[in-house]
Amino acid sequence: MMWGDIVGQVQNGGVAQFFENYASSLELAESCVAQLGWSELSERFRLGFTDYIHVDGRDATLEEWCRHKASEQERYRQETRKILRESGGEKFAANPDEVDWFMMIFGARGDIKIQGWNYAHIDGFNGWFYSEATKAESSARICVFALSRRDELARIA
Repeated sequence: MMWGDIVGQVQNGGVAQFFENYASSLELAESCVAQLGWSELSERFRLGFTDYIHVDGRDATLEEWCRHKASEQERYRQETRKILRESGGEKFAANPDEVDWFMMIFGARGDIKIQGWNYAHIDGFNGWFYSEATKAESSARICVFALSRRDELARIA
């Protein structure tokens, strides 16, 4: 199932979207990728992971990154509430869903400084992952993985 999640997230928004949406499961995802025995995928996934998981431009542990990300999200929300109050939108500042919506808009407009990075490995992963050669290799690897573990995967309770 994790493989399907990786494939779907990468297709919809790239591997960065997968890292963002599955922050609490990234160690599991890395383990699943490693179990496929596909060294090129493992290396590209690791490089993308390292590209994405960092704090203030330095490599970080997943735990450090999660704390940093939560802190940044709170800073963005505080800046959004401040902009809303200063622009007469204080009625929106109390509703978390509306704050998050305005936060995305203010970030896109540049009203809030959102931390950005150069994701060279992530961009490379996205293009490589959907190449015809990778799709063919993926099918073969998943088939071998499933057949070698069919007793575990089809356990009837």
